[in-house]
Amino acid sequence: PILALLVLSLGACSKARGDDFSRFRPVEKLEAPGKAPRHSLRYRPTPGEDAVYQLAATRQSSQTKVKSRMRLRVALSLSGKASDPRFQLRLLNVLRLEPSSPEAAPELGPAHALLQGTLGPRGALDRLEVSDALPLPVNLVLVAPLLLPTYPDQQVGVGARWKVARQYRWQRKQAADSLTQRAGFDGRTDLLLRLAYQLASANPKGDQPRLTLTAKVQGKLRSRTTTLGHTTRHQGKATGDVTLVVDRSTGLPEQVTVKLTGEYRLRANDGKSKVTETIEVKLTRER
Repeated sequence: PILALLVLSLGACSKARGDDFSRFRPVEKLEAPGKAPRHSLRYRPTPGEDAVYQLAATRQSSQTKVKSRMRLRVALSLSGKASDPRFQLRLLNVLRLEPSSPEAAPELGPAHALLQGTLGPRGALDRLEVSDALPLPVNLVLVAPLLLPTYPDQQVGVGARWKVARQYRWQRKQAADSLTQRAGFDGRTDLLLRLAYQLASANPKGDQPRLTLTAKVQGKLRSRTTTLGHTTRHQGKATGDVTLVVDRSTGLPEQVTVKLTGEYRLRANDGKSKVTETIEVKLTRER
């Protein structure tokens, strides 16, 4: 439940800020280059052109028994320049948000960035900043490395296999606000994320040739949050599968499906508990 763990341990109310992961370099290994023809996979977005998606997610926990759902229309903006790796994931519409309703969502407008940061030419996410304005069932900081694949340095073809492992660290602080009666907190999360990719198939025909990638996900997470003198600790792991259809010419995803299952142990001042969760995320580009 890595996605949900970040939501539970750090909270959606944390102040938006940028997290710099550049000090934790990814560990990569190409296990098989695949069949010829082989290609160099890179992010090559068209300058000034947004990619519009529908982003849907569900999360169900044994702790609450409530299934949370969301469906958003979002726009992915990239500069398309090698000298400027910045990107934004902007909110266009809230289509579904449960147990709340879309009508209860704050008016944010199409210029509001739900997530922004830097995306390297092969998919390295070295800096991320998430907005706390819209309460979502999943944490977009963690969703990003699953929806935006990391490509190998070498040329690859169908059947290629490569692995990527990377450590991430989040730290959050928020002062108490007597006006809104919001409690202050201090939190830190350490995550080790491992992805084993395979280039399953290629459709070279047409103006936008498609590649289908699959990935096995393994994650381990530890977190600590202190609020009002009470400390909560989480330790968990998750496994899952990702299927990605990407546009070979731009490197951008056309459709992504993420399925995660996991469990974690929660320790608080008043005792311990064990929680299991399932999470599904789907990203579909509008054409």
